[in-house]
Amino acid sequence: MQGLRCIAAPVTTGNEIIGAIILSAVSL
Repeated sequence: MQGLRCIAAPVTTGNEIIGAIILSAVSL
């Protein structure tokens, strides 16, 4: 997970936010 985050971070912080929302939705 950290590896993907490191790759996505420089691209756009928006992607991390979207990813976090998706992960939280999947957790629910």
